[in-house]
Amino acid sequence: MTENEKTNLTLRISKEVVDKARELGLNLSSITESMLKTENLAEDEGLVTPHKVREVYRKIFMQLLEITQEWNVYMSIGEVREDMAFKDNKGKQSIHTMDFTYYLSPHGSIEICDEEGETRREWRLNEDWPVNTLFEPDKLIESLVNRLYREAETNKEKLQKLSLLKNVLEKIKPEKKEESKNIGEKDEV
Repeated sequence: MTENEKTNLTLRISKEVVDKARELGLNLSSITESMLKTENLAEDEGLVTPHKVREVYRKIFMQLLEITQEWNVYMSIGEVREDMAFKDNKGKQSIHTMDFTYYLSPHGSIEICDEEGETRREWRLNEDWPVNTLFEPDKLIESLVNRLYREAETNKEKLQKLSLLKNVLEKIKPEKKEESKNIGEKDEV
């Protein structure tokens, strides 16, 4: 493919996510362009190996890591449903389907957690981790925006409570001044 030949790629992002991104002050066009510029797989001839896909995800995750670290949040980056074999106390084996979620940690790792939120495995970004269960770019963007939006709502609620506390403390403060003034006057008598 020559440099002049270009292919349009389309990512479908829900209007709700676009609106949330705008409210958060995120430029989705810039984020999407940055993600797509990371690597052009179309230039590869032949089949693309999991190693190549992992390298592209790694570059994207490094960019996302800057955001997750700033917000100090875990971001969902993939999901998998697996059949797990269990043995009961009599040794009888049974199979149960479990859901697992992959997270990009603000500490620079990828964690897979079970349905109860327990971390089952953790990889550093420079290690080899599974790629077949990671989200596509549009789902990654949705996950990022939704996670940041939830955190922003939590921050707003926290700010409202802090404002209330500040107001209460300001109301209490003048009473203390009056009390200390009265105490000082009694000492002079």
